[in-house]
Amino acid sequence: MPQNLIFETLGNVELLSQNRFAIFASRKAPAELMIPAGHLLSALKGSSFSVAGGWQSPLEKQVFNLLTQGIEEIHLIHYLARSLSYFKPSQFQQKLLKEKRILFIAPPLRQPRASSREVLRRDALLFRQVTKILFLTIQPGGRLERYLDILSRQKYSMFILEHPANQAFYESGLVKVNADNASLLLA
Repeated sequence: MPQNLIFETLGNVELLSQNRFAIFASRKAPAELMIPAGHLLSALKGSSFSVAGGWQSPLEKQVFNLLTQGIEEIHLIHYLARSLSYFKPSQFQQKLLKEKRILFIAPPLRQPRASSREVLRRDALLFRQVTKILFLTIQPGGRLERYLDILSRQKYSMFILEHPANQAFYESGLVKVNADNASLLLA
């Protein structure tokens, strides 16, 4: 992964000093994972923290919508895989910017569209700024499994949503989390 630490921001940069963790979910996540993911994040209600991510996979997008519309104490850090100069926040994102609930971060890129190379640069930047990772689901053989392999050799606190769909990764050194022990994400 590239080691570049230069990045551009739009929004509340103070969110980088909050307790925070990143969320990842494979593109082919089972639809039934949204319910336990929602319960897990709702269990953190009343705590002030930031949740970071690229918010690209369908499950990540659903979680993003849940967090923006239901849990006011949660702040969001959105890592983009394209330049901020090509990014125009939606009306809803503009509302979050005014409320100081969101921060957009991007490595300096020249292209308007994200390529797989830019996704890797974005994720490398995220991994430089976040040391706690929650995997909602991991597709065997995919990009997230490669990340798990790389990150497990470094000093990251890594978690996985407790659900039968994730059982193959229970022995990978990940801490299983659910609504009952959700506070582990903030410890």
